[in-house]
Amino acid sequence: MTKKTFGRSQPAPVSEPALAPAPEPIRKGQFSDLRRAKRSRTLLAGKLCYGSGLSADCTIRDLSDSGARVRSDTAAIIPPEVFLVHLRDHKAFEATVAWRRADGNLGLKFKAVHDLRDPSTEELKLLRVHCVEHGLRTSMPGT
Repeated sequence: MTKKTFGRSQPAPVSEPALAPAPEPIRKGQFSDLRRAKRSRTLLAGKLCYGSGLSADCTIRDLSDSGARVRSDTAAIIPPEVFLVHLRDHKAFEATVAWRRADGNLGLKFKAVHDLRDPSTEELKLLRVHCVEHGLRTSMPGT
């Protein structure tokens, strides 16, 4: 449609659609409320155990009831299914690697937790001997 103004034809102004409000900026830690379990920052010694008696030292950086973030110098060769052994508490977490980063960090999702003070299977007894009795250390990995 055109509009006449002083003898000249001009197009009618087109109304512009309303703009949506700008999204709020993402703040650090904003998504922590979406986690199923509260995570705690830690700096604990651990071992990643896999295969037939293979293990790698790691540092447990974050820990929750459903998973952990660990740091290991050998993160690139850790298979998708591992046991994370918490050396101080003598617990073994059956875990799946949820993500891995080039800086050596791994995200683990827990499937089950086992008390190594009273192991119920041969596999858990071997984990206890390998990691708790013979692998107990007083220093952190890399120190």
